[in-house]
Amino acid sequence: MRLKETTQEQQETGELMLYFEHVESTLKKGCKVQLGPRTVICGPNGSGKSTIVQSLELASNGWASDMEGRSRVKQHTALARLFPPSGAKSVEAILSDGTVFSWSMESGTKPGSFKKPDPVQPMTVRWPVQDLMDTLRGDAGTVGSWLEKEVVGSITAEELLAALPPAVRPLVSEYVKKKRKTDFIALSKDAKQEAKNLRAQATRSEATIERMTEGVAPPMLDSTREKLEVRLEALALSGDNWKAGGVTREEHEAARREIDSLVNEYAAKSDELAGLSPLPAEVSSALDRLVTAGDLIRQHVSVFGKDECWVCGNEDEAALDAQAIRLTEAMSSLNPQYQESIKRQLLSKEVSDLDEVLQQKAKEFKELKVVEPVDDSEYRSVFQTLSTDDAAKRTWKNAEAARKECDQLRSRADLLTLAGNALEKAGKQFLSQRKQTFEDKVSGFLPEGERLGVDLKSSRMGLIRNGEIHSALSGAEWSRILLALAAAQGASSLPCVLVPEDRAWDRDTLGRVMHALSDAPVQVIIMSTVSPGPVEGWTCINLVGS
Repeated sequence: MRLKETTQEQQETGELMLYFEHVESTLKKGCKVQLGPRTVICGPNGSGKSTIVQSLELASNGWASDMEGRSRVKQHTALARLFPPSGAKSVEAILSDGTVFSWSMESGTKPGSFKKPDPVQPMTVRWPVQDLMDTLRGDAGTVGSWLEKEVVGSITAEELLAALPPAVRPLVSEYVKKKRKTDFIALSKDAKQEAKNLRAQATRSEATIERMTEGVAPPMLDSTREKLEVRLEALALSGDNWKAGGVTREEHEAARREIDSLVNEYAAKSDELAGLSPLPAEVSSALDRLVTAGDLIRQHVSVFGKDECWVCGNEDEAALDAQAIRLTEAMSSLNPQYQESIKRQLLSKEVSDLDEVLQQKAKEFKELKVVEPVDDSEYRSVFQTLSTDDAAKRTWKNAEAARKECDQLRSRADLLTLAGNALEKAGKQFLSQRKQTFEDKVSGFLPEGERLGVDLKSSRMGLIRNGEIHSALSGAEWSRILLALAAAQGASSLPCVLVPEDRAWDRDTLGRVMHALSDAPVQVIIMSTVSPGPVEGWTCINLVGS
C-alpha cells in the first residue's frame, strides 16, 4: 500500500474525497483504466463496461454483482468463471490517496479446482446503490422503516421534547429514558399500547374487587361499633364474675363424691392396719438394729468405699465383706417379720395422711356455696357481630386499596394516551418538515425538472408529476432515483462508489443526470451505450471498438 501526498489544491479546497482512480484486472477480457471522482464509461454491449465495475467490486469487497441473475456473488468457484480458463486471476484497484486493494485466486491441485482467494482490503468500501436495491426489493414494512429512518434521520431527545407541548414534556422525557428511543412514531405506538394494557389491567382488577365484596356487608358506623364494644365489655365482666365465691351444682357434687371416696379409702386402710398382729419387743428391737446397721454400711460404702472401715478402722476388705454377709444372713432369718414391719409402717403413714386430707376437704366442703350460671347467649351474639364486622372491614379496606390502584392505573393510562397523541401529532408535523427537507435534498441530485415525492403512509416514493407521486417508473427513472438517494446520504470518510444498473440511456437524459450528480460527495460511475456531451468535472472512458 502506498500513500500519495495531499495536493496543495486539495488542502485549500478541503476536497479529500477518496475515490478509485485506477483499476487493472484479468477478469473477462481484462481492463486497465484511469477513473475520476465522476466517470461515465461508454461503449456498446459486450465492450467491457461491466468488467471495470466488477473488477472494482471484486478488489474492494470480494464480491461481484450481476452474475447469472445473482448479486454480490462471493463463491470463488462462481467467480472463477469470470476469468479466462488459463492465466492469472487477479484484480488491483488504487484509491486517490494511493491505497491499494487487490484480489487474486490460484488454481488448485485438481483440474477445475481453485484455492481460496487472497484479498488485500485495507478499509471498507461502500456501494450504496446496491444496498438500496436490496432494501427496496423488501416488503412494505422494510421499505417503510427505511423511509422513516432516512426521512427523519437522527434526532436528539432535546429536539423531540422541543416539538411537544410543554405540558407533556416531563412525562415524555421520562418515557424516552425508559424506552431509550427518540422516534416519534415508535414512542407514540408504545405509549398507546401501554395505556391499553393498563386499562385492561384495571378492568381485570375491578372485576376481582366485585367478586371480593360480593355478599359482604359494608362496615358498621363507628358509633354503632363503639356501643357494641362497650356492651361486650360489660357482658364479659359479668360473665367472669358470676361464679365469684361459689360453685356450680356439678362442682359441689364432684367435691362430695371426692370426700366419699377418701372416707372409703381411709376405712379400708384402717381395717387393714388393725388386722396386722404386733411384733414381739425383742424382734422389733433386733429389726431396728439390723436396719440401722444396714443403713450405716450403705453410707460407708457410698462415701468411703471398701478400703477401710470407718467404725473399727479395719483395713481388711474381706472382713468388711464378711460383716455385710453376716448382716444379710441375719436379715434373711427375720425376713417375714421384717416385711410385716415395713408394711405396718407404710399403712400407718397412709392412714395418717388420709386423715389429714379428709379433715381439710371436709372443712372446705362446708364452706362451698352453690350458685346458678348466667346466660351468655347475648355475649356470643355481640362477639360474633363484632367479629363479622372486623372481617368486613378488612375486605372493604383491601377493596378500597385495590380501587385506588385501579384509579392510578387509569390515570397513568390517560397520561400515556395524552403523551401518545401528542407524540403522534408532533411526529406527523416533524415528519412533514423532515420529508420536505429529504425530498429537496434528494431532488437536488435529480435532473432538472424532476422531483422526488415520498408517501410515508403507503411507504411509496417516485417522481412527482402533476402534483401526484408516480411510482410506476421505467428502469432508467429508478436508476436516477437510486443514484440521487445514494448521493443524498452525504460524504463519507470511507470510499463510497455509486454505480447504477447499466441502462439504455439516451444522450440528453445521460447529460442531465451527469449535470445533476456533478456535486455528488462520493464517487459516481455510470455505464452507458451512448456517449454524452462533455460535462465539466466528469471523466469519459470510451470503449467503442475495444
